[in-house]
Amino acid sequence: MSNRPPAKFVRYQLLGIIVAIGLNLMLMVLPVRAIDRADIVVDGRPLFKVSGAESLTASERADLLNLRLQQIQKSATPIQISIESRNQSPIILVNDRQLLTVTQSDVVPPLTPTTQAKLWAQQLSQALQQAQQEKGTGFLKTAIPIALGALVLAIALHYVLGCGDPLDLYSSDLSSHPQQQHPLKLNRPKL
Repeated sequence: MSNRPPAKFVRYQLLGIIVAIGLNLMLMVLPVRAIDRADIVVDGRPLFKVSGAESLTASERADLLNLRLQQIQKSATPIQISIESRNQSPIILVNDRQLLTVTQSDVVPPLTPTTQAKLWAQQLSQALQQAQQEKGTGFLKTAIPIALGALVLAIALHYVLGCGDPLDLYSSDLSSHPQQQHPLKLNRPKL
């Protein structure tokens, strides 16, 4: 009796090795298409990402759109966002002026370009309205007292919780242990 494996088994092993090597070579040779995306930002808050289109890279397209959005934010006119379809592509309009064409490469699966446009239009509408409200004097009239109240509350809590006078960073109440310094207190310069 021979200890050789049957010829059929050897053929399957060789076929498996050849297929594995072939798949590895294909994966190394085929270019990986990474979708380049860049953020669309309103008032410092990223809303969504766009990809490159036509002759623009994603970052160039985003820079152009972000510049347009900054100009829109500065406008005192109320913002109206709508969607139209031109050449079978959804276009987002702001105050009846074209802002953005949603391309197939912009779409996040499983959405369609039209659904993606509706989602982005809603996000843009909310962000632009919020940005305009925050830039108005009415917002500042309510935000400043709230911020000052929070500051006074923080100082009061600091004092009540026994951390000493929060405004006196130079006093040294650690005279019994001169080698130890309170982590929040600074050494007073000696004159």
